[in-house]
Amino acid sequence: MTISLIGGDESYLIKKKVTDLKATLLNNNVSSLNYLYFAETNVKDFIENTQSLPLGLGNRLLVFNNCNWFTKAKSKENTKMSDLALKEIEFILKNQSAYLQIILVSYYKLDNGLKLTKLFKEHCQIYEYESIKYYRDSFNPKLLEFCQNEARLAHCSIDDKAINYLLDMTNGNMWLIHQEINKLATNLLPNKHISLAYLKSEIDFQSDIFALAENFLAKQTLTVFTILHNLQANTPILQIIAFFQTMISKWIKLKVLEEYYNSKLPMRPGIIKRELPLKDLSTKIAKDLESNPFVIEKDLKRLIQVKLEFLINCQEKLIIYENKIKSGQLLDKQAIELFFLECAK
Repeated sequence: MTISLIGGDESYLIKKKVTDLKATLLNNNVSSLNYLYFAETNVKDFIENTQSLPLGLGNRLLVFNNCNWFTKAKSKENTKMSDLALKEIEFILKNQSAYLQIILVSYYKLDNGLKLTKLFKEHCQIYEYESIKYYRDSFNPKLLEFCQNEARLAHCSIDDKAINYLLDMTNGNMWLIHQEINKLATNLLPNKHISLAYLKSEIDFQSDIFALAENFLAKQTLTVFTILHNLQANTPILQIIAFFQTMISKWIKLKVLEEYYNSKLPMRPGIIKRELPLKDLSTKIAKDLESNPFVIEKDLKRLIQVKLEFLINCQEKLIIYENKIKSGQLLDKQAIELFFLECAK
């Protein structure tokens, strides 16, 4: 058995490491029946599942997410964990099954002074990822190397000047940098070099396109057509349509998850509908979509007055109009204007 403990406050690198480990461990020897993922970790689940045998041949892989036992300030489990539970965990670590693979994930810095941290460090492979502090207009070789590596993974290259601009724009947030570079690389095709001029042009496009999306949701038709007219001057219509397909798909996912989590709430007599507070709802959805709760909360606020049926209908219309453009039945300008007019009704 190998036990991997991954901790730190840099969530992007932690999630990347978990993905890499899963890709290594989830081979033919680990069937879907022998893979278990725990979104929240508690002592009972850990003890019960680490003492069970795999089903059939092969190994058993367990991933325990949000395991915050190793940070005193954040862990309630540390204060509540009984001596008996500690002894059981120590027994499991010292008598590791050859058929068991375990990944424990904590999104806080590991506190080396805790007894539990010391215990796990004796028997685990430790991976620690701390966020890199970034100061505006400062040179940071680690973040420079990170951006260059992300560009290589996206099969492109990037200017140092473009990197500095990107770091200032994202405040050195690795998750945002990863997302931006991947979007830039996709929109750049067939070219493969991100220059400062290209980066600035894409930021201008994103600023306009997000303004278009917000006014679309608010049904501000006049403003929508004003922004659309400006976008059409420099942006292919199919690129605008592709963006809206992505956005509408994301909005549909958010509304579906919103309805799902609200439907799980217990109903009391006299209450027709109950809803989770927006912050709690954002946190739950962010875990499902592996996104930032703050970003999810902003999107949910935009969608408060928007019905799921409306979004599904818009998605269907957009697919129809895109096909009409590609088949030559409509000019691209006519198609996108008809789409926005119909959705404004």
